[in-house]
Amino acid sequence: MKKIKISFYKALSLILLTFSTGWHMLHPQSLLMGTIQFTKTSSVDPIRIYYGGKIISTNTCETGMPKITYEITKSNEQNTFYLLITHTPPKHQLKNPIEENDTQNTIDYLKIYPENPYKLYQLTLIPDEISASEQENTTPVSYHWNITEETLPENGQLPDATIIVNYFSSFITTIKGGSAIELPTIFVDNSLADQFESQENFEDALIKLQLASLDTDMFHSPIKRKMKNDKHRVIIMDTIT
Repeated sequence: MKKIKISFYKALSLILLTFSTGWHMLHPQSLLMGTIQFTKTSSVDPIRIYYGGKIISTNTCETGMPKITYEITKSNEQNTFYLLITHTPPKHQLKNPIEENDTQNTIDYLKIYPENPYKLYQLTLIPDEISASEQENTTPVSYHWNITEETLPENGQLPDATIIVNYFSSFITTIKGGSAIELPTIFVDNSLADQFESQENFEDALIKLQLASLDTDMFHSPIKRKMKNDKHRVIIMDTIT
C-alpha cells in the first residue's frame, strides 16, 4: 500500500509540474542564434536581452564588424516570435485576485506604455517553396523569416514569446535575414547618437539605460542551461529557476 501511495504522489507531482510550467516546456528544444550588428566604425554598446523570463547571455565581438551575439531556446513546435526594442523598462501587471480582499503577487504579463518609444516586430519562420524536381530529389527544406512591424494594444501588453532588447529603438536601421537556426539580424547605427546633441549626453543615456535594466532584472532569472551529448544529438535544457 505504501508503494502505491508513493507512485500516486509522484504521478500527481508530474501532472502539476506540466500544468504549472506549460506543456510547451516539455517539447524538445533547439537553439536559435541571434545577432545585433553595429556599423563597421562603431563601438559596441552594452545591451541587455530578455526572453522567457530569463536574462539572456550575450557575447561581444569588436574585431571586423562589431556585433553582439546571443542564443535562445525554442521548442520544435514553435515558429513565431516577437522582437521588442525599447529603452523603457517593461512594467508588470498582476493577476486579478480571485477574491476581492485577496493579495495577489503573481505577474500576469509584462507591458510598456505605448506612448514610449519602441519597435515591435513579429517574426514567423516559413518554409521556402520548392519545385517538383526538388521534391523528387528530396532536397532539404530551407526556411526564411517573415518580418512584420506591429504595434502594442492600448494596455501595452507584450505578446507571449517576446524577445526584449533593452536599447534605443531609434538606432535600429533594419531587421533582415535569418534561417532555420538563426534569427533575423538586428542592424544598428549608433552614429545617430547625434540626436542626444553631445557625446556626454549620449553616455549619460547609456548609463541610465543600464541602471533601468536593473528593474527588469528583478523579474527575470539568470539563464542556467544544461547540454548533454546523446550520440548524434545534443540535448538542451534551460532549467526552471
